Amino acid sequence: MYLWTSLRLLILSAAFYLLSGCAVNPPAETPLPEKPLGSLNSWTMEGKLGFRSPQKNGSAWINWQQAGTGYSLHLSGPFGAKATQIEGNEDYAVLRQAGEKELVAPNAQTLTARLFGWPLPVEQMTQWVKARPSSSAAGVVYNDSGQVESLEQDGWHLEYSNYQRQDSWTLPGKIRGTKGDIAFTLVVKSWKTP
Repeated sequence: MYLWTSLRLLILSAAFYLLSGCAVNPPAETPLPEKPLGSLNSWTMEGKLGFRSPQKNGSAWINWQQAGTGYSLHLSGPFGAKATQIEGNEDYAVLRQAGEKELVAPNAQTLTARLFGWPLPVEQMTQWVKARPSSSAAGVVYNDSGQVESLEQDGWHLEYSNYQRQDSWTLPGKIRGTKGDIAFTLVVKSWKTP
């Protein structure tokens, strides 16, 4: 009886061992290869924008959708909680606020100057938010990982941190910009890419 029980345990252990060796492990997820940020022309970014200037301070939740040269920024929470939308491209910009007349200008800087009291360089920021200069006339400092740590362009000093991987791109999670007595901080909650 003892021999039969021991033999049965030995057979069950061997069968379990053989079956566990046959288990199929799912393949490890291979990360997508890194792509150059210049190839990222359409994206959606959500986050919080805080700003400080001699005229006014404030903050807003921001949803930024970019499609080629066209952009649409939705700001919520600032200016008495009015919903604000700025959209445009390289030729024009439109500002819409709840209960206000629509404003049209040749660029978004003109509209943000009315909104914030200083011109937020939206056209340049379509590149800056990706940690890229908007033209070749820029001073760039890289960190040990090869990511942009700071950028100097058009009188602005930009600092980048909290990089995060999104599909095939590595994008900043926090951007701080200063120009004289104007400053902004953009904290990115999420990126969505095609």
